[in-house]
Amino acid sequence: NKRPVQTRLRLLKKENEIQSSRILQTYFITVIIIILFIAVALVSILLFRQQKLLTKNKTALLEKKVLRTQMNPHFIFNSLLAIQSFMFENDSMQASKYLSDFAKLIRLILDNSRKEFISFKREIETLEYYFKLQKLRFENKFNYEIVVSENIDLDNIFIPPMLAQPIIENSIEHG
Repeated sequence: NKRPVQTRLRLLKKENEIQSSRILQTYFITVIIIILFIAVALVSILLFRQQKLLTKNKTALLEKKVLRTQMNPHFIFNSLLAIQSFMFENDSMQASKYLSDFAKLIRLILDNSRKEFISFKREIETLEYYFKLQKLRFENKFNYEIVVSENIDLDNIFIPPMLAQPIIENSIEHG
C-alpha cells in the first residue's frame, strides 16, 4: 500500500516540477515580450523624433536657400526695363552688354543658391555683376570699388552665398 502512495507522490512531485517549470518559462517569455515591446516603443519614439528633427532641419535649409535666392524682384524688373530702354533707344550694343551681364548674374545667383557655401572669390564675382548692372540702371550716378586685402586667400575662404547683396542693395536703393 505504501508503494502506490510513494509512486503517486513522485508523480505529483514531477507534475509539480513540470508545472513550476512551465510557469517559470511563461514568466520569462512574458518578461522578454514586455522588454521587446518597450524596446520597440523606445526605438520607434527615437526614430520619430529623429525624423522630425531631420524634417525641421531640411525645412530650415530650404527656407535659408529661398532667402538666399530672393533677389529683389524690383531689381530684376528694373533691369529688364533698362534693357528694353536701351533697345528703344536703338543702343543695341549697350542692350546686348546689359542683357549678357544680367544673364551672367542670374546664372551665378542660381548656381550659388544650390550651395551652402561659396568661395569669397565667387561672391565678389557675383557682386561685380550686380554692381555693374545697378550702375547702368542708375545711369552711372554712383561709383563703387571692391577692395580686398592681399593677405586674404579668396579661393579658400567660404561664406554663405548672397551674404552681402541685400545690404548692398539697400545701400544703393536707399543710400
